[in-house]
Amino acid sequence: MAIWRTADEGYDRLWPCVVTLEDAWKWSEEVGDPAHCARTSVMFCEMLRLNAVDPRVPIKLTMLIQDFIGDLVSMRPYQATDSEIVADIVMRDRNSGSVTEVEVREDV
Repeated sequence: MAIWRTADEGYDRLWPCVVTLEDAWKWSEEVGDPAHCARTSVMFCEMLRLNAVDPRVPIKLTMLIQDFIGDLVSMRPYQATDSEIVADIVMRDRNSGSVTEVEVREDV
């Protein structure tokens, strides 16, 4: 799950606030880690330029994440389909001279 300020979508230094699938359990009201949620919500508020000093704001952000964490957990993993190769990238390390080749597919 990623959260960012709507007005910052095109900003080149966008830092989204991310809740990973591995950490999703920490946001559970039943078995989660309330201390982690509180610390992370305050940090997210600061990154989103919200008022982290007013305790109601991080609490609302925590509740928002908890409301949608079920959607994150219930999503099926992404299944890549056969996609067309649209570019090839060749990277050469200037120091070692080693070459790495990568295909770029249309679903990336």
